[in-house]
Order: sequence, then structure tokens, then C-alpha cells
Amino acid sequence: MLHPVWRLIVVSMLLTGMAAAGGCASRRSLTDADRAELRNQPVIHVVHYATPTPTVQAPKAHVAPYTNIKLHETPTGSEIQENLGGYDPTLDLARRFGGVLTRSAGLKNLRIERDADPLPPLKDAKGFQTRYKNGAVLEVWVERWGFHYVPVDWKTYTLTLSAKARLTRAQDGQVLWSTGSCGYASAGKTFDDRIVLSDLKSNNSKKAQAKFRQAMGQIADNCAQQLLQDYSKTK
Repeated sequence: MLHPVWRLIVVSMLLTGMAAAGGCASRRSLTDADRAELRNQPVIHVVHYATPTPTVQAPKAHVAPYTNIKLHETPTGSEIQENLGGYDPTLDLARRFGGVLTRSAGLKNLRIERDADPLPPLKDAKGFQTRYKNGAVLEVWVERWGFHYVPVDWKTYTLTLSAKARLTRAQDGQVLWSTGSCGYASAGKTFDDRIVLSDLKSNNSKKAQAKFRQAMGQIADNCAQQLLQDYSKTK
């Protein structure tokens, strides 16, 4: 179990992330008829976009008016991403969300695309009409993610992520659902699982990669459940 301090940090960041994500969502929910139509579609193409570069928030100290110094150097987001061992957070989220849709929403027609589409997401979903001739398109993308130092232990980092999803009818490009959004954070399941500065600096460390995947898996599971709740809401 998490130490109470860690639990408080995680809950606080969860609420902050969820509020930020929920506040900017475009409200377009599904009707029961829409969900019935989706279950009967020949296929729902699950498109995930390339994962953006993570941000890294290093601790700073005030040493004089208007002057801050970093308490330690951190690798760049690009360097951390290169050391994930081929792990793709957005693809992981898309697969987990697809799994809960299959189990809980009766969508047994999902087909997850292996390759990521380039960012940014299409502004006009009608762009999928030339790519897919039938069915529907479920898009999943990560808006931002990153590593943020923990104030009570500035060599420890919390992983945060916010993501969105959208459903479109392929034939006419009609957006059916655009309220899907989630924002979560993870500091690891236990104290030993926490992500520390040495993990960020590691070069293809299997132990660090396992920590990243575990934390991201927690976030992806929670996000998938939140997206499912949004999917299940009725206009």
C-alpha cells in the first residue's frame, strides 16, 4: 500500500488532472441509438496518434528575487522517451480502452491499428472518409504527459497524463462522440515502485522501464474506465 503522503499526492493530482481535462472537453455525448449502431457496425477502426514528447519538471529553488536555480539536472523528455524500450503509452491506452469497450459496452468489432498516425489529430474527422469506406473510427490521443517532481521528496517524480478520444462514422464523417477525456497520475503502487531521478537518467535500464510501464499501466487503466463512463453517458 502507498504511504499516506504518497496517497495524498496521487489523489490531489488525480483531481487536478480530471478537472483540467473535463473543463476543456467539447460536450458531444452518444445516444442509445448511437451505441446500438456502433455495436452493429462491421468494424470500428481504432486509431491512435503518435505519443508526444513528455515534459520534465525539475525542482527549483529561489536564491534571490526573480532568480531560480535547478536543484538538479534532469534528462530531456526526448531522452527519456528513447529509453522506454519501444513502449508506446498511447497504444497501451488504446488497447486497454478497447478492452473495456469490448467487455463492458459489447463492442466486439474493434480493430486496433498497429501504426500510429502523426500528430496533431485531424481537425475535421471527415478526413477519414477517404481512408475507411465503412464502419466507424475511434481516435485516441495523448494531449500531454510528463514527469513532475514531488515537493516532499524532490528526487522522486510522479508520472502524469491527459488523453482524449473521439468516435466518428466513417461513411459521412459525422462525429458521434467527442466528450471522451481523462487525466490521471501515478506515483507507483508501492514506495519501492516510485520513479526516482536515477530512473529518469538511466540508459535502457530494464528496472526503470518496468517502473515506467507499471505507472503508465495504472494510468491507462484508470483512463480507460473514465473514458468508458463518458462513452456510457446519454445526451
